[in-house]
Amino acid sequence: MIATAHAFVFGLLFALAACTTTKPQPPGGQQLAQPQSWPLLAPATLGADEQVKQLLRVAVGDKAFNLQCVVTVRDGRMSIIGVTPLGLRAFSVDYDGSTVNETRAPQMPEFITGARLLNDIQFAFWPLAELTGALQGTGWTVGEPFPGTRRLLRDGRLYAEVHYTDTQPWSGRIWLSNFQDRYSLSIVTSPLANP
Repeated sequence: MIATAHAFVFGLLFALAACTTTKPQPPGGQQLAQPQSWPLLAPATLGADEQVKQLLRVAVGDKAFNLQCVVTVRDGRMSIIGVTPLGLRAFSVDYDGSTVNETRAPQMPEFITGARLLNDIQFAFWPLAELTGALQGTGWTVGEPFPGTRRLLRDGRLYAEVHYTDTQPWSGRIWLSNFQDRYSLSIVTSPLANP
């Protein structure tokens, strides 16, 4: 495990960033080797400006790694900048409500994509009413069956779940499990600055 982590860090030291531009995928649109995704909401639907730092622990199968991110939602845009624990840039994502622009180090795991990160953050942090309205008629549903838990279902089947330690999702710790794509995130969020 230590050797894998060192290989990842050293790989990033010598990596050149590769740029890609992707459109958010429609809720029913699947492509080979791509995760299902639900519709991305326009950043302005958050209803507030936010700028936070997040410590992420990503676990996929028997592999796990840490990332530090800065998430900014402001002026109708959403951006995520991720760095390794050593401060090396791993990726950046910018979303203007229609197009996802992503720059990433080639050594980043393939399952970490801009659209996936945006989906997870909106699922965990966006107001429930906004998510519910956006998902109507798509086959996706979201709800909070009891305090501190949010669930995402696809055609009635549990797809992902998030657990909160605080009533304000933009502070404290959350745990997100994606049962379909078999990964989990532990996210500790704290304010970075006043937007």
